[in-house]
Amino acid sequence: MTEPSFITLFVTMLLGFGSLFGFLHQVWKQLFSQLKESEKEVKSELATVRSEMKSDLATVQTEMKSDLATVQTEMKSDLAAVRTEMRTDLTTVQTEMRTDLAAVRTEMRTDLTTMQTEMRSDLASVRTEMKLDLATVKSELK
Repeated sequence: MTEPSFITLFVTMLLGFGSLFGFLHQVWKQLFSQLKESEKEVKSELATVRSEMKSDLATVQTEMKSDLATVQTEMKSDLAAVRTEMRTDLTTVQTEMRTDLAAVRTEMRTDLTTMQTEMRSDLASVRTEMKLDLATVKSELK
């Protein structure tokens, strides 16, 4: 087993494995460094995305506050308009009711005056009839 061809084969094999392991070691180092570089890039991109999201959220929050303030102002204005309309409508209804009540009072006074006149007339007729009846009864009694 100490033949030179066996030793040559063995040395060649050792050198081949050494070269292979050296190559694999270099590949491993490159992959590991690329992995570290990719990790740094991902962290950097995440930080960028986070800062952009914070900025976007702040912008959205500002827009929402502005929109809410606008809506609140519009609602206050609309409520003021509704209040004004209701006051006007209530004043109109109140005026109409006063007018209607005055008309009803006038009609009732007229009706009462008419009834009073009719009752006086009827009473006068009844008195006249009673006088006639009394006169008739007196004359019959005489």
